[in-house]
Amino acid sequence: MKQKVIIYMILCICIVSCRPASKQVDRIDQAVDRIKINKELYSIEVEKALNQKEIYLSKVFKQVKTIILETHKDALIGSISSMQIYKDSIFILDRNGSKGLFLFNKEGRFLKRYGNIGRGPGEYTEPSDFTLNIQNKIVYILDSQTQNILTYNLTTGDFVKNIQLVDSKYKSFNIQSADNCIFTDAYYYEKQESAFLLQKINTATGERTKKWLPTKLYNKNFSKPTFANENIFFDRTQKSPKFIQYFMDTIISIGSNEIMPFLAINSPNLLKENDLKESGVDNATIEMNLLQKNLIYHISDFVSYKDIVYFTFRQKNFFRCCLYNTKTKDTQIGINVIDDIIYKTKYISLIPRFCTSSDDGIYAYIDPIEMDRFIEIAKTNRLQVKLDKLIKLKQLKHESNPIIFIYN
Repeated sequence: MKQKVIIYMILCICIVSCRPASKQVDRIDQAVDRIKINKELYSIEVEKALNQKEIYLSKVFKQVKTIILETHKDALIGSISSMQIYKDSIFILDRNGSKGLFLFNKEGRFLKRYGNIGRGPGEYTEPSDFTLNIQNKIVYILDSQTQNILTYNLTTGDFVKNIQLVDSKYKSFNIQSADNCIFTDAYYYEKQESAFLLQKINTATGERTKKWLPTKLYNKNFSKPTFANENIFFDRTQKSPKFIQYFMDTIISIGSNEIMPFLAINSPNLLKENDLKESGVDNATIEMNLLQKNLIYHISDFVSYKDIVYFTFRQKNFFRCCLYNTKTKDTQIGINVIDDIIYKTKYISLIPRFCTSSDDGIYAYIDPIEMDRFIEIAKTNRLQVKLDKLIKLKQLKHESNPIIFIYN
């Protein structure tokens, strides 16, 4: 009898000792909504694909079309923070220079600006991101300073209404529309055990209705707005937009009620939470320390077109470029991209930055701060002789708006 009592007590101790771990899992599950399991998740083994130093764009694309944006006094683009395409329209957000959202057509002609800087109705102070609701013909602009979402008529540009985000525990900098729903990111100034990365917003009240992706599990437990100026939504006007924050190694696909992994990169050199803890607390210190280590992190510049997926990631002091074919699973990862479609020589490192895609191809742009260099290249006959609008490119001036290229 005494032996049975002892055995019973041991079993009770074991059960009790196991409960905290179980409760911790439950707390995580209860804090956020579950994402869907994707049995067809794309997976890239980095070490197996590190097979070349250079990727030639002529082996991927057949041609490129040039769009020269009109240089208009009401639309002087100082930076391209985000670009989205809808039919014949090109929407460009400049959050650092002119601080506004500008609409051009695919001929490059300036059409209108949505909203203005100020504090009145329809005005914003820090337009950090925008998104398009194609179904209802609505443009949303997120003002990160006031945490307001400003709503405009996509066709006329008229201001419709303001949506005030109500939770003050975190701050949102990016916004995405999908399946007639609105999603934003979340960053925290103070550490929160229940921190999450993605939420769905009620457009009537500004309240959160769902939240996904615990920061601890998906972003190496990093939730501060240190890298909040980075774009985190991609494939933005496609059926399933993509989401990835700075230290995530899995790209997430977004739908109205279906959040699931889309593509993951795998490597023994992936950044881990402890690596991040040892790297400091501020932006400059973190980057400087991470550059000394052979770690993989910061997936960005994601675009997809037909069966092609392109993105970049950082490893030590290099940005590596990855081309992945979702049909054949072929993968190319290289340090350098050689744009032999635009330039005559491979030694020109000024590569247009891929940013979005549409039915007519992948869109890229020359960064406004690099325009003087591009103009000098054009004037010294280092562009391909068959390049679209070559004569007009040679006539560009210092004050010209950026150039857009469409690869297909």
